[in-house]
Amino acid sequence: MSHDEAFDSSDAAHCVPLRLDYLLTSHPQTHVINEVASNRAPAESCAIDAKDDLEAINAWLLEHRESGPTLRSYRKEIERFYNWLVLIQHKSIGGVTPDDIDAYDLFMRAPPDTWCGPRYGRRKTERWRPYEDALSAKSRSQAKIILRACFSYLVAVRYVLGNPIPLERPTRKRAVGERIDSLRESHIPPPALRKLIQALEQQAAASPFQSARSIATAERHLFVVRFLLNTGLRGEELAKADMFDIACEKQPSTHRSYWTMSVGRGEAFPRKIAVNSTALEALRRYRQVYETDDSFWGESSPVLLPLSGRRTPPGYLSAQTVYAISMDALKIASLHYASSDVQTSALFAKATPHWFRTTFAAIAAQCGIAQNVIQKQIGIASLQQSVAKYRDVDPIELLDMVAKLKL
Repeated sequence: MSHDEAFDSSDAAHCVPLRLDYLLTSHPQTHVINEVASNRAPAESCAIDAKDDLEAINAWLLEHRESGPTLRSYRKEIERFYNWLVLIQHKSIGGVTPDDIDAYDLFMRAPPDTWCGPRYGRRKTERWRPYEDALSAKSRSQAKIILRACFSYLVAVRYVLGNPIPLERPTRKRAVGERIDSLRESHIPPPALRKLIQALEQQAAASPFQSARSIATAERHLFVVRFLLNTGLRGEELAKADMFDIACEKQPSTHRSYWTMSVGRGEAFPRKIAVNSTALEALRRYRQVYETDDSFWGESSPVLLPLSGRRTPPGYLSAQTVYAISMDALKIASLHYASSDVQTSALFAKATPHWFRTTFAAIAAQCGIAQNVIQKQIGIASLQQSVAKYRDVDPIELLDMVAKLKL
């Protein structure tokens, strides 16, 4: 089926969704829809230079171009929604009603197979699909929050007259115990965590009898998992990190030295996080594979190196590569325990790299660490929370908190 034929079909099971950038550059006819767009504002009143929906959507996305993770999250949700809106509902942005939003919620619960594909499938291949599987209630709620933010922007620039997505009623603030319960299905408990590290350490211990590439691969699996678990970093944040982002700083108030890491340089909301002794030891061990020593602190090479090491020109690995490394590590651990510990093996088979962040947050919360301190370390993830909430966190409290965690 060609891309043009996909847009002519009214059957969701036979529709093939398109990337937003493909729509923007190659298919201007897809957003010419025969309907009465009752919510569309008069063109002469619009404050942005947008001739159609896709140009208006792109203007909204450009507002967030300084923050890579936010931009990717927003693009993913608006891409899903706009494909559904055009392919299934045959509507434009100006014709969206609250009933459409309810229908879209049902669609997210069971997207057809033709809309689903492997997680992190390459966007520039024909295998790309906007969904991996049905979305959970939490993911559907997050999708609607993002869509509401998009419509709020379109109202503000007078592209549409009103926001068709109702503001979700806020829930009561949950206690720490309840927050941990909500994470329980998406984090790795401490006993299983130790088994994960043991499996990867055993793989690395066996690798000296193999090729140099096998050694580098095994050590990289171990490093990525340990570093993400002990810092709460996102995979894309590790991919973009340089060695000079990591520094030893002396705090005047305590006369003690702490290791820190600058995250998100050049982005809208950079932050400084703590790096504990376990993360540092993991980094030292990993870099020694490339015959470095302590003198590498402060140098400009990426933290995460290609398997060939420094023999290639310096460059960053992609977020997708970090994701693949993490998934490979989980698969190795799952296979390691397949016969000896079926329950643990199944847990690792189910886990995703995002679980490293939720594991960090869950264990920190179980230790009684304040929520705003945890948020400062891992970065605000909820669109409903203000960035200002973690900007005023006491740096000593943050540094001491992370120092206690040795995952």
